[in-house]
Amino acid sequence: MTEAAVDVTFSIQVGQFTMAVALYSGAPIVSVIGANGTGKSTLLKVLAGGQRPDTGRIQVGDVTFFDAKLGLNRSPAERRVAYIPQNSGLFPHMTATENILFALKFSVPSTPESRRDRASDMLNRFGVGHLATRQAGTFSGGERQRVALARAFATAPRLFLFDEPLAGLDIVARNQVRELLIEALTEGAIPACLVTHDPRTVEALAGSVAVLENGGVVQCGSYSEILKEPASAFIAAFFGT
Repeated sequence: MTEAAVDVTFSIQVGQFTMAVALYSGAPIVSVIGANGTGKSTLLKVLAGGQRPDTGRIQVGDVTFFDAKLGLNRSPAERRVAYIPQNSGLFPHMTATENILFALKFSVPSTPESRRDRASDMLNRFGVGHLATRQAGTFSGGERQRVALARAFATAPRLFLFDEPLAGLDIVARNQVRELLIEALTEGAIPACLVTHDPRTVEALAGSVAVLENGGVVQCGSYSEILKEPASAFIAAFFGT
């Protein structure tokens, strides 16, 4: 298994909904697509450690997050996962710098000075250094997502989880944030699972694509493979083939 591989097999009962997922990707980036209610958010929660599967095994690189047979279930802190929701997840009463320092305090053993330096470096990298002392509640949508990305990348996680990070942004902000995200993911080579409803984002990420339908993965492969031979009507409609 490569260091960037994501190897996931699990089943979980959520109310009346049974979800059974088998997903393997050697690519560092996996775009997760599917109609509403197919289990995309549940998949992210399971990977993050927020929900425990009934059966299965979850491996990221050489680290096992969960193994039902061994009774292993690493906590969210042990998994070192960075989760970026659609609304950014920033604390509105904190400044951009304070949001990053709060995350670093619990994720990266370091001195207060080095944490502050890293926060400054990451804000500048994502083009929002000028927001360092402003409260997050005053940011525009694009600014919020840039700061959220700066915070996530600052923590040097084992796995990134994105839940429609570009939704709600205007077209200019969406394109800008998408470019920053792709550049950062490519340079860092840290595995990522990104839920999206945007075909252009899937194409731009150029990684693996996993399609969820009825609580299971019905197709997984490269963008070009899935575009060439879509396995369902939903996939064909999603990509306009």
